Amino acid sequence: MNLSLLAKWWWRLKTDPDALWCNVVSSIHKWERHDSSKMARSSYSENWKEITKIEVDFKSFNVELHALFSRRIRSGSKCHFWLDKWRCNQPFKELFPNIFALENAKFCVVSDRYLLAENRVTWRWDWLKEPRKPVEMQQLSAMLCLLANTSLNEANDSWKWKGEKLNNFNVESLRNLASSVFSNPKAMHFPWLNWVPFKINTICWKHWQDKIPTTINLIKKGDLMSSSLTPTSPNYDDLQMINNDK
Repeated sequence: MNLSLLAKWWWRLKTDPDALWCNVVSSIHKWERHDSSKMARSSYSENWKEITKIEVDFKSFNVELHALFSRRIRSGSKCHFWLDKWRCNQPFKELFPNIFALENAKFCVVSDRYLLAENRVTWRWDWLKEPRKPVEMQQLSAMLCLLANTSLNEANDSWKWKGEKLNNFNVESLRNLASSVFSNPKAMHFPWLNWVPFKINTICWKHWQDKIPTTINLIKKGDLMSSSLTPTSPNYDDLQMINNDK
């Protein structure tokens, strides 16, 4: 099945989260809507499983699918302050766990925390208790540095596709990206498949690594003398090409 085409579902779920079909999907497949980094935690549909596991499939091509989707913050009303990736490649809840533990409203959006008064931006917090420990103060200071120069307006928040110089998701650009990595075997991790018998996986891996003990490979390793081959032997022509390349 075309992985790049399946990835379009990821884009649609991110860019149209309030659509009726999206609400139905999230309800049926237990998709946690507040956590935009996870499509689903469980599923009873084989088709949905195929969609949700493509991130792992793309990782076998050294392609980080989530890294190709970028938040574009405008009003801050659709982006979760702590749970979404919006100022860096990690959500604040993971980057600053100590002060996240002090947050009273963990599902708050960016606009809940942003306050512009007299052309000056301040951040209004809702702590269970004020940060006082050194590690809490350090994390708060580091987070404020990341929040510097944040500016909100009246436009809607949106998603940006980073695969090419395009704002919208493009199936062809993702396919080209995966193909460019696939054409370089040294840059690609071998995709072990759980549903394939172990012996088949192993043989495919050996073939991918060119480690199957064929006549040519045995001669390359010195385990078989090339003089034992005659012009009527299998792989004789291949051996002649190897000798000519030396």
